[in-house]
Amino acid sequence: RDRPEEDRAAVEGALENLREALKGDDTASINAAVEEVQQASMKIGEAMYARAAAAQNGDGDGDPVGAAAGTQDSAAESSDDSVVDAEFRATDESDSEGKEEATGGEKR
Repeated sequence: RDRPEEDRAAVEGALENLREALKGDDTASINAAVEEVQQASMKIGEAMYARAAAAQNGDGDGDPVGAAAGTQDSAAESSDDSVVDAEFRATDESDSEGKEEATGGEKR
């Protein structure tokens, strides 16, 4: 499913409907228009995720969005060298006035 122009037109139409609804005072029509914009926008997001997944799996067509997503994932994995794994738990309120206590600080 690769229909970016149709999806874009749907979002633009939904935005225009929302602009018109905002000129009035009818909350129900404003909410309906907002829902229409959200639904149309989700279709674009779904297409982006599908293209990124296809690019990561080697099924892509050289899509820069998918290629960028894969690059960002690799960079995030290699730059998290100073992450500390710890647990937090609330201590007894009468002992420490509700302060939290850190336990098990273990470097990854």
